[in-house]
Amino acid sequence: MKKTLKPMTYLKNNKKRAMILIISFAIFITLIYGLRFFVNPMKYTLENIVLGKSNHMQGVFINRNDILSMDISLWDTDSTSTVLERITEVNRGVKEFGEQLALNEHIDYVIPFSSYHINIHTLISSASYYIPLVEKEQVNTICDYLNITLKEGAMPKEPGEIIVDERMAANWNLKIGDSINNDNTKISGIVKSDFYFAVGIHFDEGFIKRNLLFLNDGYLLNLQDYFYNLGYSASYFNNDDAIRILWDMEGGKQEVNKHFGDLDPVLRLVSLITTLIIAGTLFLVYQLHVQDRYEEWCLYRSLGFSQRDIYLLAAKEFIFCLVTAILLAIVLCFFLINVGGLFMDSRGIVYRFWMPEVFGQIIAALLFLAGILHIPVISGMQEIKTIDGLDDDF
Repeated sequence: MKKTLKPMTYLKNNKKRAMILIISFAIFITLIYGLRFFVNPMKYTLENIVLGKSNHMQGVFINRNDILSMDISLWDTDSTSTVLERITEVNRGVKEFGEQLALNEHIDYVIPFSSYHINIHTLISSASYYIPLVEKEQVNTICDYLNITLKEGAMPKEPGEIIVDERMAANWNLKIGDSINNDNTKISGIVKSDFYFAVGIHFDEGFIKRNLLFLNDGYLLNLQDYFYNLGYSASYFNNDDAIRILWDMEGGKQEVNKHFGDLDPVLRLVSLITTLIIAGTLFLVYQLHVQDRYEEWCLYRSLGFSQRDIYLLAAKEFIFCLVTAILLAIVLCFFLINVGGLFMDSRGIVYRFWMPEVFGQIIAALLFLAGILHIPVISGMQEIKTIDGLDDDF
């Protein structure tokens, strides 16, 4: 009875060479996952900023005075009105316009606000965030509506006081009492929120509150269509329209697509090039490994083993190394997730462990790798035919 060729015999006797293969395969898998793990947070962070709040809270900027009910005479050339009086009149007109919009039964609140702009930073980019500055009582209204809860500190009570969520505080390294780009601002509290969130009390009566904040239960997902139906022109980027949309669900999707519609193909190309380079390196390593086996395989052939037996031996060795490499890659990715996750948590960056598109990419890369690494084995099978197996059963 002919003995069976066992892959573990060679692997046990050549542990160093086997470990090189296993570690190389594991690094190959880990690099594919790691690249996306650290790059994708750009997209996830932007999605959280512009989409996270947009289901229940939207913002617009009133671009033109002609849609407001105002005393236009204050702007006459012979008018003696002061700048503050004009600002007050604009704010009154915006407030009345908001009150009219709030008559819609599907809209719970329309709140005038002045906007305070900051940037949320990821590892390699940043995204804009508008902090609404409103009246003191309106801060509680917004927080209660969005189920925002205080974690530490206090709710804003004085002009310039702002509350921020944990992620934003980490992103800016903010603590209670710190200011944001302006000494008139002060962090009074840090809150818990599922999305980036900040709100505060306006600190200058000279602020023009041309912005309106909408609170509703998912009714205003597309403000452009909403205002169009009311007879007003509105857009996301055109300053000539009566209303400029700062954020809503539809605009958020457009912004994400605008930023990452072109970036995704680039990331895929970078991933592909990386995969090809590493796969090419692995091919050379594996080819040397297989070439060193030619004499051994020829010996097996001379002992009566068929090419099929020898081929299955090589396949089993490869599968064992690959499966072991996958397990090692899981351990390496787990380490990377924990270290990288702590790093991004400390900077308030949104990230994900589970990325279906990446796992699909890894599977495709492994299939590609298995295909090209099959070439040296087939070449080896041709070499051992010279022994006496031209009519072999392979």
